[in-house]
Amino acid sequence: MGKIAQSKRGKVILFILGVLMYSFSIAIFLNPSGLTPGGASGFAIGIQRLVENLGGPYIGTGILMALINVPLIALGIWKLGMKFMIPTVAGTFANTFMVEVFERTLLPVMKENLGKAEFDGNFVDPVTGALFGGVISGLAIGLMLYIGASFGGSDIVVKVIHTKYRYMKTGTFYIIVDGAIMLFGTAADYQHLALNVLAFSLVCVFLQSFFTDRVLYGGDESRMLYIITNKEPEIANRINKEMVCGVTYLNGEGAYTGAEKKILLCVMRKRQVPKARDIILSEDPSAFMIVTSASQVLGNGFKRLDSEDI
Repeated sequence: MGKIAQSKRGKVILFILGVLMYSFSIAIFLNPSGLTPGGASGFAIGIQRLVENLGGPYIGTGILMALINVPLIALGIWKLGMKFMIPTVAGTFANTFMVEVFERTLLPVMKENLGKAEFDGNFVDPVTGALFGGVISGLAIGLMLYIGASFGGSDIVVKVIHTKYRYMKTGTFYIIVDGAIMLFGTAADYQHLALNVLAFSLVCVFLQSFFTDRVLYGGDESRMLYIITNKEPEIANRINKEMVCGVTYLNGEGAYTGAEKKILLCVMRKRQVPKARDIILSEDPSAFMIVTSASQVLGNGFKRLDSEDI
């Protein structure tokens, strides 16, 4: 996906895909199931349910999302600049429009053709809503952040917070922010308040966070290898030539023997580790190999050192 996102055409394709996926998950799975998603959409659904339960008029989810996003867009322009906010504004209003389209066209057709079975007053059962809604919306959020855009709402809030706490993953902030919104949305539907709805709303938030992180960081997962062996040149040369991975010599000394030894250090993709293990085993069955996780690798052959944090 990295190559696709580098071109303008690829970014447009991913933008359109992200908007369609996110608006579809809200209009078809999350709202009709009585669950509360995160972000401006979840806050809007919560307000919508609260107004209806108090006897007020129906207000479209998309309209409420637009109203909520106006002050958040202003915050984003102030804190994040126009480079991020121009595609975010486009994503916000494209998503708002598509939610309204799906709610007024596809959803009524589905209700008519799939029957009118209800689950505590809702058209979609909470299990289906949490699983499909959480996964699809999480992938969509990840796609948008990957290309430097967002859907506004809590995406802007999370992005602002992340600029200060860059060492934490984006999904962690989504759990905190969207978790609070989810609790509000669940409480707002007090006429149908149930523990199963609260539980599946939590499942939805965690799925959304997990799949957002998978899109943003899944491709960066790497392993760092320390190799202690008597066949340093042979193993280093084979890893260099057969795997096209760089190897660095570290000077080491045995604490017990006092003997000096060169330790091999190399970083590679997770999927390459079995190949490296086979090379080491064939050259020196008595070698000692330590494999550790490298959550982020920047530099030649990996993510650019000057790449923007997401």
